[in-house]
Amino acid sequence: MLANKLLQCCLSVIRPCQGQVRCLAALKPREIRNAKPRVSVVGLYVKENFQSIKFQYPQASNADLFKVLSQNWKQLTSDEQQIYRDKATKQQQQYNDEYESLTDEQRYDLIAERQLKVTKKFAANLVKEKTKNGRPRRPMAGYHYYFLAKGEKSVEVGGEQWKGLKNEFNALPANEKEIYEGKAAEDSLRYRQEMTEWVARMLQEGKDHLVSNYAKQKYRMF
Repeated sequence: MLANKLLQCCLSVIRPCQGQVRCLAALKPREIRNAKPRVSVVGLYVKENFQSIKFQYPQASNADLFKVLSQNWKQLTSDEQQIYRDKATKQQQQYNDEYESLTDEQRYDLIAERQLKVTKKFAANLVKEKTKNGRPRRPMAGYHYYFLAKGEKSVEVGGEQWKGLKNEFNALPANEKEIYEGKAAEDSLRYRQEMTEWVARMLQEGKDHLVSNYAKQKYRMF
């Protein structure tokens, strides 16, 4: 949900309405500069040697592998490092030539793609940080409990199976549906209580960037 909202917001800024001319002059110099491909010497070394180091340490995490590669880079001689600097310079020149050959519209699309990548990464990191800080699980609706009762723990939202089960739930007699709706109401109350405590804790710990303005207004205790 959050990621989709951020992407829509980003698109509304960098994508003009249909029929409008996309113009590079309307963009900030920093936006244009950041869209140009840039080659990192160390990044090039890591890319070329990642698979070999992963083969040596199959159980290590990517973060640990990057640390090993960083240390290996520092231990290279000046001549060995110069090989990668020459490669990076050559590759950077190739990218620059390709960028200069693009039309204004193609450059605009490149900038839009770059900003979307940044937005996706920001949204993903924000969700991870919230989870790490114990954000409460969202409440389930009545039909979710019906799905579980039917033994369906994982159903693709909007799929044919989901639609069929949702129609079954909607067709239930009122007294049967009330059972699942009651569980949903209890879960909603649980979520509200936990969110109130979580929001208060995040604000107290100075992590208000994890709390949306909507959540601050709805769940703050004071």
